[in-house]
Amino acid sequence: MVHSHARKVVTLNLEPQRGETEGFSPETHLEVLASHAPALKLDMVLADEGSVVDREQLRSVAASLGADLVVADLAADDGTPRHDPIKLADAYAGFLLEE
Repeated sequence: MVHSHARKVVTLNLEPQRGETEGFSPETHLEVLASHAPALKLDMVLADEGSVVDREQLRSVAASLGADLVVADLAADDGTPRHDPIKLADAYAGFLLEE
């Protein structure tokens, strides 16, 4: 995947997960990913607007991986920490269909 010509997108979780990545901020998630795959370059990082505390810091970390940051309303409207599939599809279409 590191050398693929495909567009590479990371969609961040809406809230910290239990277990291996417990307590990770979105920035830490990307930093750990970069440390495990130093040659990996991304095209986009997609994050929910309600999950981003420091947009500029997240943008900076995304940029260190070669990625643009897209922040959008992605959460389900039922209050659960899940992505709404329609909102997610719309966000993907917004940048994957650009050319």
